[in-house]
Amino acid sequence: MPPPRKQLIRIAKIVIAIMVTIGLVWSGHKAVIQWNEQTTQLRTQVAELTRAAESADGMEAAEAILAQRDAVLAGIPTLANVNWSRLAIASLLYGLGIMANGLVLREALMTFGHRVGVVTSVAAQTLGQVGKYVPGKAMVVVMRAGALREVGVPVVPASISVFMETFLMMGVGATVAGVLVLWLPVPTWLVWSAIGLAVAACIPTLPPILRRVAMRVMPNSQSDEVSDGSDGSAFDELSRIAPTNATRFLVIGWLWTLVSWAGIGGAFMLTISAIPSTAEQPAWPLLAAASTAAIALAMVIGFVSLLPGGAGIRELVLTTLLSPVVGPASALLSAIAARIMSIVVEVLLAGLAWWVLRKPDASKSSPLD
Repeated sequence: MPPPRKQLIRIAKIVIAIMVTIGLVWSGHKAVIQWNEQTTQLRTQVAELTRAAESADGMEAAEAILAQRDAVLAGIPTLANVNWSRLAIASLLYGLGIMANGLVLREALMTFGHRVGVVTSVAAQTLGQVGKYVPGKAMVVVMRAGALREVGVPVVPASISVFMETFLMMGVGATVAGVLVLWLPVPTWLVWSAIGLAVAACIPTLPPILRRVAMRVMPNSQSDEVSDGSDGSAFDELSRIAPTNATRFLVIGWLWTLVSWAGIGGAFMLTISAIPSTAEQPAWPLLAAASTAAIALAMVIGFVSLLPGGAGIRELVLTTLLSPVVGPASALLSAIAARIMSIVVEVLLAGLAWWVLRKPDASKSSPLD
């Protein structure tokens, strides 16, 4: 019979798995319902236009209405008119985008003197990605820190490193959105809101501020759970970060996070172009800027909302930013399609990460010289 401590850990893992599964199913189910509602509205519009054409006065008026009906009909997604190759490439880009953040997490761990293999840090990052579908977002930290603890990283530095990666992801994302939105045909209030959010989100990524923020979100007391190894209080761990290490993390972290947002933005751009639309597709540079700004701002605001996966908030922000560029119907369908695609990719990567981390030869952390 395993010791009580191991039993509790096993029960905790089962509970976490159940909570994550429920969150994923709920988010996926809601996305499918939204998709069906939107396509039903388009079909209803087609039926109304058909009736209007039948009762139109004159052949010319009827033909104009029928042309409008055909345009709406062509914009209804089906298995035949969706560009599946672009969706496949979008899925690959999205996966690479969120995997790049694993290198940011690895860099954060190195500031505390813990060297973790690239595969392990990426696996811990992608495993915790599905934790965002549990309300409160705390499950992301629990899952990533728990995965890192399995390879020898104490809980406190692991948890602080997760916060550091998250703050940087949000700060860089808000900055990217704030810059790109300047060139988009969106309301002025949205431009200033994006710029304000960028400034506010970047402040916690500055090394002196980052220490204070991390100390506020982490407990200052040492517990039995984290007393193994060199782990101590959050204050002790943060005091070990040399200024040069903090600067290195900020520079390298920004670079990898920019790569991440480029992948995520590119994935969303391809998703938009893969879904049929009644509106004419804009030029690729404009579509790329709008897609990246929209998905970055949507994910940042969705994170702040603390809703599971930013449900509902992301779609609202995406449609607000994208409607002037691709049209309201295409914007909403693309937002829903992106939600479904991201869930599928994150589940697949989480499954792969779980398999990698449970292997006996998974990389153990080692102290830096």
